[in-house]
Amino acid sequence: MGEIEAAAVVAEVIGWIALIGAALFGIAVLILRIGRGPWDSAPAVVTDGEIRWMSADGRFHASPAPREERPGDDDFMVFYRTRWPGVYYLERVAPDERTLSLVSLTLAGVGLIALVVNTVTSLM
Repeated sequence: MGEIEAAAVVAEVIGWIALIGAALFGIAVLILRIGRGPWDSAPAVVTDGEIRWMSADGRFHASPAPREERPGDDDFMVFYRTRWPGVYYLERVAPDERTLSLVSLTLAGVGLIALVVNTVTSLM
């Protein structure tokens, strides 16, 4: 087996491992999003070191706001899941979902590049 053939085999193995990993992480993101339910938003205020908002069903919620998480404005929007309205986010995407999505897209990119390298080296 020559060097080019060995490179093609290595690229194919890396490509398949990366694509399968990307699919698994993508499925994990879908499970998280379906399990947590849809997003909703509400205006919120910071008072006495707490962020307070009212959910769509009319209940008030309050959560302690660490100083580094407090927005500069006193009046802003918070995002929450309809299944857990007591947990707020300052962005519409949860940090763990964003991280898993980024890992999935990175693995998909590595897998596609490896499969292109495999295809090019196989043609040589």
